[in-house]
Amino acid sequence: MSRERDFIRKVLIWISVMTLTVSGIFQINSQEVQAASASTAKKAYAAFLSKSVNWDGSTYIAPSNLKFGLTDINNDSIPELYVCTKKWNYNYDYKLYSYVNGKVKCIYSFDRYYKMGQIYASKGVFVNVGTGLKYGSTVYTYLKYSGGKVSKKAERLYSGYTGNTTYFNGTGKAISFKSYKNILQNLTGGAEYKKAPVLYDNTTANRNAKLNTKTSVSENPVK
Repeated sequence: MSRERDFIRKVLIWISVMTLTVSGIFQINSQEVQAASASTAKKAYAAFLSKSVNWDGSTYIAPSNLKFGLTDINNDSIPELYVCTKKWNYNYDYKLYSYVNGKVKCIYSFDRYYKMGQIYASKGVFVNVGTGLKYGSTVYTYLKYSGGKVSKKAERLYSGYTGNTTYFNGTGKAISFKSYKNILQNLTGGAEYKKAPVLYDNTTANRNAKLNTKTSVSENPVK
């Protein structure tokens, strides 16, 4: 019995060692794939920004009239590209791009005078913020990025004209404050958030420094 127990113990130890070894190999390979994907995405963004960008279907914005920044919206280690135009008649227009199926794709266009607010990357959630609107009105729209698509989940509208705040679900239906809070709890549930990324002038030097390197995106999450 003693020899049998000793044999079983050795077998169990061997199985444990092999499991840890295989697990480590897969973890390393996964990290290498993510790094390669992030590098590929950033190079694609650099090429995209080196040419005029079709902004609204008919207007092309020259590279010199753009600013850009990187942020990981959904914690997949592949950054998204946040772009702002400086062209006078499109001033402060923002768009969010992602590297999807080998292509740079616009996944969200912010409304005029709206821009990115908090980003809850662990939940794939970000906020579209409209401030300084007519009569001092403000809008906060919560959006979910998943499967290469962005969907609206909740919205809060404060009317500076009436002084009233109205809450909406993802389909645009007015809801109670309690229902709105429940949606936000399900969406963000105590997750840390980070601010919108710093934007840089779209120069060759900045593209080389921020996009054509293997450095990771530097972000500071906030609780």
